[in-house]
Amino acid sequence: MKTKLPTTILFATICVVLLLSFINAGIPDNIPHNRLDNDEDSMESGKTVTCGGVERWAVKVFTDPLANTIDWTPKTTSIAHLVAISTPTPNASMPRYQPVEDSTYVVSCIITIKKDEADSDFHIVLSDGVHTLVGEVPNPNCASVAASPKAAQFVAARNWVIQNIGYGNKNNVNLPPVTVTGVAFIDPPHGQTGAAPNNLELHSIIDIHFTPVGSAPGVTTQDATLLTTTSARLNGLVNPNNLETTCHFDWGLTTNYGNSTASFSVGSGSSGISVGADISGLMAGTTYHFRLVATNGAGTTNGSDLNLATLSPSLSVAPSNQPVTAASVSTSFTVTSNSNWMVSSDQSWCIPTASGSGNGIIIANYLQDSTTLLRVAHITVTVAGQTPVVVTVTQSGLPLLPEPTNNPLNFSCCNIHLQWKDATGPLLPTGYLIRMSNIGFNSIGNPVDGIPVPDGQFDKNVPAGVQEVFFVNLTNNITYYFKSFAYRGLGSSIDYKTDQAPVIQQATPSCNN
Repeated sequence: MKTKLPTTILFATICVVLLLSFINAGIPDNIPHNRLDNDEDSMESGKTVTCGGVERWAVKVFTDPLANTIDWTPKTTSIAHLVAISTPTPNASMPRYQPVEDSTYVVSCIITIKKDEADSDFHIVLSDGVHTLVGEVPNPNCASVAASPKAAQFVAARNWVIQNIGYGNKNNVNLPPVTVTGVAFIDPPHGQTGAAPNNLELHSIIDIHFTPVGSAPGVTTQDATLLTTTSARLNGLVNPNNLETTCHFDWGLTTNYGNSTASFSVGSGSSGISVGADISGLMAGTTYHFRLVATNGAGTTNGSDLNLATLSPSLSVAPSNQPVTAASVSTSFTVTSNSNWMVSSDQSWCIPTASGSGNGIIIANYLQDSTTLLRVAHITVTVAGQTPVVVTVTQSGLPLLPEPTNNPLNFSCCNIHLQWKDATGPLLPTGYLIRMSNIGFNSIGNPVDGIPVPDGQFDKNVPAGVQEVFFVNLTNNITYYFKSFAYRGLGSSIDYKTDQAPVIQQATPSCNN
């Protein structure tokens, strides 16, 4: 005979079995929850909270009074560098520590562990394979987190973690390398999993993404620009292909190059970046080879070889001549050139601009001409590789004084003692030039204005008012011929009256020497 269990006992037994089964099964990892394994991360120093932390919480979420000192420009670094930064011993109430906790860093690493903290933070252990560092993302559903200026970045970071790691605790995360950006934070030690020896964390994380897989840079050499006789700009296009990349230009007379510009960074992007570098000291009218070279962690890429030709020198100067007056002033010449040029003058009274480059102006300074004679200065402009250009400055002399109105009267000879009466008229002579010849009147030349005739055996200068002159030491039995020229002025301003000059002849035998 079978004994039946009372209905109430049977029902109770079934309920107990179901309850134990549910407890043993646990809560599935794919269900959102705030539960942590029973380890050191489930409490902050024994304090259990469900939304928002306790120790230095405002510093963590950037709502503290010194949050405005944070430099949000990320500094690329490594976990090895961060765990070696010197930090003070933290305490739960200290303000933001400067200059450490006002810096934003970006690191490439792997994620090894993900935990859900009791305060709703995502606790992530970042590793470079040797060192570890804690990074945390707060829950923006908490009011204190939603008030942060970076609440939107927290939302994006948590969504990335949920999408790529999932909910719940993950002790063996297996993901490709990631790039993490966050602000440095010194956390009071409380047994955190993966804590750095200096207690430094990235708290909070404001960006996280998979590190792009890189390759050798893409390089395109482009035509040179800004060509002159001695310089040029080299151009090109570089794609870093997701790796930190540097580049430079090789250049020279052959494809062996022999010269390189300074190396410079083009970052680690994934699109083409225009680059350029200036080179100088080139030879005019010469062909050069050049190429762009870029290097990153995946290798070095040489761009194609291109040619550039420097300009041949050119030079023109205008006008060809500058006529100027006798006064001391200056005048200008216009230079058209693509090169450096030098200037010289063959006359000390005309001093031009010494040198210049490209299109320019030559200023020629000249002194006063104190004579009545015209004079010319030749200015030579020189460019290497070009025939020099010569231009002139033509300066007129001082004007002549008006000549005397008349020549002397009663011009006569007695024993080669000549006498006369001074000329009359509105313009009186300064003096008289008496010229003698033993050949004839036609052999006595007219004097030239502006050129004084010095006294000699055949020439005598007599001031006005004297009215006589002696010619001595003459040869006997010779007939001598004389002409008299009145003049005004002295030296280079002398002006002779040469028309209707009185003449006379005398033979020495009748002279009483």
